[in-house]
Amino acid sequence: RDTGVVGSIVIGTNLADCGVATAIAAQDANLGAAIGIHPGEYSHKLITAVKHTENLIDAQGSVLLALHEEMEALKVLASNSHVVAIGETGL
Repeated sequence: RDTGVVGSIVIGTNLADCGVATAIAAQDANLGAAIGIHPGEYSHKLITAVKHTENLIDAQGSVLLALHEEMEALKVLASNSHVVAIGETGL
């Protein structure tokens, strides 16, 4: 505070971390949460899905379904009063 810092932002780059960031921010009025899903999360999911299905079309479908479900969950989380920023959602 002596240097003028009056708050900080806790970031989440995947859905689980966004929930944690929001919970941490809720514990201190000087904290806010930034939520989003880093594009690298989906690259990893796609590679994993291809390894398991050996079919790119099926893998892409499962990853797109996961993306839709996670974006819907982010919408709900975004309504939390401790969320002050949303990023990495341009997937």
